[in-house]
Amino acid sequence: GSLSVEALRVDGDALDLSGSVNLTGEEIAAAITGQINQAAIADAALNGQAQFDLKASGTTSAPAIDLTASAANLEVVGRQLTDLQARIQGTFAPEAPAGTVAVNGTFDGAPLSLSADLATEGDVRRLRNLLLRQGQNRVEGEVALDGENRATGAIRLAIEDATTLLALAGQDGS
Repeated sequence: GSLSVEALRVDGDALDLSGSVNLTGEEIAAAITGQINQAAIADAALNGQAQFDLKASGTTSAPAIDLTASAANLEVVGRQLTDLQARIQGTFAPEAPAGTVAVNGTFDGAPLSLSADLATEGDVRRLRNLLLRQGQNRVEGEVALDGENRATGAIRLAIEDATTLLALAGQDGS
């Protein structure tokens, strides 16, 4: 069977989206754009508006996803996140996910960047080329999970201001 939704439109207080979705047998094709407005949600740790664009194709069991997001000015636990550009690409098969993440912007007045690659080799999932930089803070390394979820690898931390990284994760702390 098949299902097709053209000119999809959702207008809400916190979410607006539009696009199309087509499902034919096990094949999916989707193109959706939208905007998230966190200002419409009371007491949210994240405040502001972000735009996104989602494309999906392939099979429903292993869709290829390309998600981009951007925001000019967000507030995260009282700190400014500006000029945000983010992209997640990959194939999201439950048994063999693979993809990349790239995020850039300015957080709390200092440059922010995050990148990582995810690959699956047999029953081992590997997070490679992990690099998070925010101002003088740096987190980098590689981690692998085997089929029994046992972790191996190394993460190197150089954290001069943990409160900034905690805030980036939506947490207060010192």
